[in-house]
Amino acid sequence: MFLPVRSLPQVHAVRFLHATSRLARTLIGPPDPISNLRPVLYDASDTPRPVKSTVVIHPYSLSEFARPESDLEYGWRWHRKQLDAFNHAFWTDANTRFTSARDDALSSLPPNATSKARDAVLADLYRRWVLQEASRQAEYNRQFRRRTYEEIKLAMRVHWSRFTRRIGLQRAQESNSDWH
Repeated sequence: MFLPVRSLPQVHAVRFLHATSRLARTLIGPPDPISNLRPVLYDASDTPRPVKSTVVIHPYSLSEFARPESDLEYGWRWHRKQLDAFNHAFWTDANTRFTSARDDALSSLPPNATSKARDAVLADLYRRWVLQEASRQAEYNRQFRRRTYEEIKLAMRVHWSRFTRRIGLQRAQESNSDWH
């Protein structure tokens, strides 16, 4: 079940120049059992909306279509999803391999092993695991930081575009520029 993200107290009047005039509809799900990461749905427009009426007036349900999204906004949304997929794949793989190594190490102990022997085996496993995974973790950190900075730059461009559109410095057609 996805839960809405709590934001600052909402003001009922829409503020013209303020960045929070559009309510965010970001939803957070329960943690994944393997990666331990919580899935995110960034906008409720990503999920189908229920049909309010059974009377068909138009061949398409117009309530399914949100405000048109510029190329820049689409690129930002796509980039966030790609970053989440990258993060989830890394941690799913790392946690699966670690759990397997831990289970192998514990299965090598005799059934009547003391807790001190178990702790010694796990301490040795953790030490070896950190040394073995150092280069992989460093590469992941480098990639994650690079992708996060790209996302921040896209977010800044999207918010700047929305701001200039809101105050009339930019027309809606001009905001559909290339997002690369």
